[in-house]
Amino acid sequence: MGFSVGNAFVIAVAILASLAGFGLLVTQLLTISQYQKSKTGNLSASYSPGANDNASGVGVLLALAEAFAQGEVAKQVAFLFTSAEESGLYGARAFCASHENWRHNTFVICLDMVGRGEDLYYVQREGIFKPLYTDQTINQMLLQANPHLKGVWYTLRSGDFAAFCRAGFPTTSLQSGRRGLVDWRYHSVYDTADQIETPALQTVLETIGKLVINY
Repeated sequence: MGFSVGNAFVIAVAILASLAGFGLLVTQLLTISQYQKSKTGNLSASYSPGANDNASGVGVLLALAEAFAQGEVAKQVAFLFTSAEESGLYGARAFCASHENWRHNTFVICLDMVGRGEDLYYVQREGIFKPLYTDQTINQMLLQANPHLKGVWYTLRSGDFAAFCRAGFPTTSLQSGRRGLVDWRYHSVYDTADQIETPALQTVLETIGKLVINY
């Protein structure tokens, strides 16, 4: 699906894989900087390898799909990979528009930058004057699976979770980080694979795994 944004034409893709609802696990497939590289064929100043933002989320979802496929999962789990998040959440918005009926029986958990930091955060709300809140029930389920989770408010940033919240899906989002959640490497040439921390990825895997098994 394509969207016209100013003078640019952005490709918005949503790739869905279902595992035999319970839930929808979402991650951003391409950053806008990666799309620009693939379009121009060279490394411009806007290029980022995208290891943490957001190959980390893609990797975790693929690992979860492999793990769930090897065991008994009582609930249905779907894995969604979106694109064009940086340019306006277009992949997520396109999916919401074409799967409106899913919002009645689907929980959504987004994974965004989960590859660095010793702490795992769940987003409680986005915005200042008209805040957008994530789903308290899912947040409590995550806290039961991992009592060490920390809540965070997004003020000047957003993510795919916002598109699902606005469309009426019970939704939350996970992000790894340190105090302040500041990772200066993202959206830069320094967001490389050697900066990814395996314990951060493992924490996300274990948290979602416990949630799915215990729900």
